[in-house]
Amino acid sequence: MSLTSNIDEVLAAWKEKPRKLERALEKGFERGLREFESKRVIQAQLTGRRGNDYGLNSQTGHARISTNTKVYREGLDKVGVITFGSSAWYLKVHQHYNFSGYIRPKNGMYLTIPVNPAARGKRARDMDLVFIKLAGKYPILVKRDALGMEGKSKKIPKSAIMFILKEQVYIPKRLYLYEEFATYGESMIKNRILQELRLAVDERVGWET
Repeated sequence: MSLTSNIDEVLAAWKEKPRKLERALEKGFERGLREFESKRVIQAQLTGRRGNDYGLNSQTGHARISTNTKVYREGLDKVGVITFGSSAWYLKVHQHYNFSGYIRPKNGMYLTIPVNPAARGKRARDMDLVFIKLAGKYPILVKRDALGMEGKSKKIPKSAIMFILKEQVYIPKRLYLYEEFATYGESMIKNRILQELRLAVDERVGWET
């Protein structure tokens, strides 16, 4: 989508209503960013794409619902970012150019990895849990009330397992946002801005597709 040769007429029309131009630019930018988040980040990158360095494998689906777009003004500039909830901290780690490797606990022996929806966003210390070490498997933290009064059970219900415990977790560097934006994001935002400008301007100004 591009302007025709009568650019002077287009500019003259915008001078009469500068706020109309500004709002069209803002709307196009915001909608383009949300479209990129929805179609390329969530649908293409966080839905289980298999690959070692491009995209993330879907496990719980929690990453998809933690993403959000944020647009704010910084001086004369309009800035747009894609943010992640604190419970999906690992998304930020994957994106860091200078980081990949093992994460180890700062305090204690284990990292607590939530594996139950009821445990997400919570700390193990705030729940009444029992530590269980099964032969050949990672230790787990299980709800005490699911095991009986003594905290023991021959068979542990899957729904009772809140966390698994690991001494370390490897986080690879996967630049899914950078790569995806360079391939699709910029053009998606530009196209949306042009669409909003075209809708906002009077038809007599002369736009072509």
